[in-house]
Amino acid sequence: MIALPCFEKDGNVRTERDKMLAGEPYDPLDKELMAGRIRVRELCQAPQYPTQWDKAVR
Repeated sequence: MIALPCFEKDGNVRTERDKMLAGEPYDPLDKELMAGRIRVRELCQAPQYPTQWDKAVR
């Protein structure tokens, strides 16, 4: 299936992220959205090292 660009009234192209945030149908396999999910997963799985503030509180 070929995804056609979605244009707004002023002629700007809407991204899949814009459509997702607006609650409209979007392509979840869009490269930008997939890259974002990978980045979030990496950040959530990264080791959490205590900071100096954490050590002072304990």
